[in-house]
Amino acid sequence: MITSDAAVAVTINQNAAGALSAYPGFLPSRASATLYFPQVLYAVNDANTASQWGTAISVLVSDQTNAQVRVTYDDGVNPAFTDTKTASPYALFDQRFDMPRLGKARFYGTAKIESLTSGKTLFAIINAQTNYNSSTGVNLLTATHFATTDGTTTVFAPQVMRRYTDAGSGVTWSTSINGRFLGGSTATINYTYYKSDGSTSTGSYVPSGTNFLIDQVYDSHISDGQHGAMVLTSTQPFAITVNTTGQSPHGDASGVYIGVGQ
Repeated sequence: MITSDAAVAVTINQNAAGALSAYPGFLPSRASATLYFPQVLYAVNDANTASQWGTAISVLVSDQTNAQVRVTYDDGVNPAFTDTKTASPYALFDQRFDMPRLGKARFYGTAKIESLTSGKTLFAIINAQTNYNSSTGVNLLTATHFATTDGTTTVFAPQVMRRYTDAGSGVTWSTSINGRFLGGSTATINYTYYKSDGSTSTGSYVPSGTNFLIDQVYDSHISDGQHGAMVLTSTQPFAITVNTTGQSPHGDASGVYIGVGQ
């Protein structure tokens, strides 16, 4: 916690093994008793970059006292399962080590984080990291939590790409949308691409559960080499994160950003 007698804004940088990631510090109003992450990974292989991904969730109790914290994992296919720890006031749920303890060999899904201690609210971030490579280091992504009140029925993704090669760097980029409904109901996701050549195309996706994935590499509504923006709508509130991955002869790059709600 950082305090000052004047208004301040804070970002936190994380740097290791050739990777750099940053996230904004939280305002007190962002604390909530229930938090969500649309993308949680363990032992997931990325066919595009030949990397294996795992995540870790860091939790802080907002008033810096102890609280019981439960994480519910849901892949939309198998029964959901939970893990509970004491945050004193910090707790780490590292899927790379927690999942084997919970008897899981692989996981790709979402997480719901809840304070089980009455009156206690939480902050959380999630880091996604690839396996270490001695020549290129690691890729590291960081995203902040969604609270239930962050859910919205229209979300904007200002940048999406499908195998788009950046002429300045020679890196070929693609994106994927990872989403989760933040209420008790699910609904069809409708979306529109607004492409750099001025054209548009529309599509829809019917989730089988609370989470969904729209990967531009496998979406027929956007073609190889195209880039632009995307607007997603639904009748139920949801939130998304957008992954960006880049391929080049000199190593792979990655990034993540949070979709902007209306």
